[in-house]
Amino acid sequence: MKRALLVGINYVGTQSELRGCINDINNVAAYLQTKRSYSSDSCIVLSDATPRKPTRANILAAFNELLQGVRAGDELWFHYSGHGSLQRDFNGDEESGADSCICPLDYNRVGLITDDVVRSELAARVPAGARLYIVLDMCHSGTGCDLRHKFDDTSYLVNEAASLPQTYEPTAWALRQTSYEFKRYAKTAGEVFCISGCQDTQTSADAYLGGKAAGALTHSLLQSLNANPATSYKWKHLLKDVCCRERVGRFPQRTSLTSGQPLNLEDGVFVAPVVAPVVAPVVAPVVAPVVAPVVAPVVAPVVAPVVAPVVAPVVAPVVAPVVAPVVAPVVVPVVVPVVAPVVVPVVAPVVAPAHVAPFVLPLWIQLYLRQLQRMGRPVPQWLMAYIAQLRLSWSKRNLNQMLPAQGNMKMLLSR
Repeated sequence: MKRALLVGINYVGTQSELRGCINDINNVAAYLQTKRSYSSDSCIVLSDATPRKPTRANILAAFNELLQGVRAGDELWFHYSGHGSLQRDFNGDEESGADSCICPLDYNRVGLITDDVVRSELAARVPAGARLYIVLDMCHSGTGCDLRHKFDDTSYLVNEAASLPQTYEPTAWALRQTSYEFKRYAKTAGEVFCISGCQDTQTSADAYLGGKAAGALTHSLLQSLNANPATSYKWKHLLKDVCCRERVGRFPQRTSLTSGQPLNLEDGVFVAPVVAPVVAPVVAPVVAPVVAPVVAPVVAPVVAPVVAPVVAPVVAPVVAPVVAPVVAPVVVPVVVPVVAPVVVPVVAPVVAPAHVAPFVLPLWIQLYLRQLQRMGRPVPQWLMAYIAQLRLSWSKRNLNQMLPAQGNMKMLLSR
C-alpha cells in the first residue's frame, strides 16, 4: 500500500501570506502519482484551497488517516510546505533548547505543532518494515521530527577557483558529507526519513522558480528525483544534489537529512520492488508407445513319406522328415523423434521582480520576542545581531530588486 498526506498553507489574506506552498503540494502529488505509483485516492490533501482546511486539529487527524492499516512493506509520504517557527523546549530533549514547529492555518488561536508532536503522533507510530518519507519545506526545520541520526552536505566545487555556476552539474562538485547522532532521541520502529528545508537556525525560501512560486527545497528535491532513476538513486547523491542545487540557486539555506534508524548513505532512497522470477513450464515430451508387431507363426508343412512298393522282404525305409527352418521375423524398431518444446521467453513489461516590500521580521522572531516580553526577559545579544544581519540582507535585496533580474531563481519570502 502507498498513501500520502500533502499539506500546503499560503495563509491567504494574512500578513504572513506565502505564494508557493499550494504549488508545492500539487507538484509533489504529480510526482507521486506518475513516478511512484500512488493513486489520486491515496493522497490526502489539506490547503487553503481545499474544503478541509489545514487547521491544527485537521492535520493531527490526518496523521491518523495516513497511518491507518499500515503494515510492513507499505510506503508513506508526508509533505508540509508552510511557515515554521521555534518554541522553547519544555521537556529537555533538544540540545539547542528549542523545538521546531509547524504553523497550522489557525496557529494564532490554537498554537503550533511541535516536533515532539510530529514524532509522537506520526514518526514513532510507523511499524517495523514500513517506510515513511517526510519533507518539511519550512523555516527552522533541521530537526523537525526529532529523529536520531542527522546527515549534512558540504560538497564543494572541484575547481575551487571557479565562480559559482548558474546551473547544476553533478560532476562539477566533489562529495563531502557529515553525520551526527542525537542520543536523546530514541530510534524508531519503522524506517522514517525526514528531508528538511534548512537547519534549525535558518530560514527556507519561498521563491519564483521557473516562472512559478515554489519552495526552494521542494523545487530542488523534485528536480533531483526526476533527473535520476528511482531504482539506483542513493541517499548520498540525493542529499548532495539538493544542497548543491540550493547553492547554485544562491539560497543560503542548507537542507539536512535525518533518520529514525541508522542509515547507510550508500543505500537506495527507494526500495526496489521484489519481482518473482518467471519460470517457464516444463513440458514433458510426448512419447509414442512402441507396439510390438504381431508375428504370425510359421507352420511347417506336413510331408507324406514316399513308400516304395513292397518287394519281399518288405523293408520300411527310414524317412527323415523335412523340417522347414523357422525364420525369425526382422523387427524394425519404430523411432519416435523427441521434439523439444518451444519456450516463448516472457518479457517483463517493461517553478518580474516584485515591488519593494517593507522590512518584516520572520515569524519565529516575532513569536520569540513576544515570549521574551511576556517573561520580562531582555533580548539576547545574539538575536539583536541576527536581526541587524537580516535588516542588512533586506537592504541589499531591495537594491537587487531595482536591478535587472539575473537567472531564474529569486527569493521573495521566508517560510
